[in-house]
Amino acid sequence: MLRSLFSMCVPAQDLPMSKVDPRGRDSARVTTLPSRYCVRAITDVAITSSSTETQGSDVHVVYRIVVSRQGERWTVLRRYRQFLELHNKLVQLHACTLQFPERVFFQNRDRAVVEQREAALNVYLKALLADAKIKDTPEFRTFVGADADGSGSKYTQFSYAYRSGRKLLSSTSS
Repeated sequence: MLRSLFSMCVPAQDLPMSKVDPRGRDSARVTTLPSRYCVRAITDVAITSSSTETQGSDVHVVYRIVVSRQGERWTVLRRYRQFLELHNKLVQLHACTLQFPERVFFQNRDRAVVEQREAALNVYLKALLADAKIKDTPEFRTFVGADADGSGSKYTQFSYAYRSGRKLLSSTSS
């Protein structure tokens, strides 16, 4: 009886190869998502510079972040306040325990303070990218501009918070 039961089973290798993918699944049932739903890994983030900006009577420092992802590179501008909002969200939603640079209340636009904060924020960004549970969160990806449409993101609602970039040309040497 067992022999007859096993004879009814068709092993995966006996199925027509045109209908089986490399993992042995029926390829007629496999669907692919549009590229807008695929998460492509961010490979690098770095704060390259900072500048003092004025919006009305508000004077603040803006940090230029260069982000790289699989053949693409773009720039986003962020204020310290936005870094702090991101950190608070990550702590609340994902129990992030990374050290965040302290806030400076007086002389926060002094060049030495700005350079020190820039270095500390750069270390913080790289630590976020190295953290497997944080780097693919919607909050982090939106902050670095990985979600190009920025739908509903308050990180793109400022005139200085833009995402610019281009695809990198793959260099081939002959």
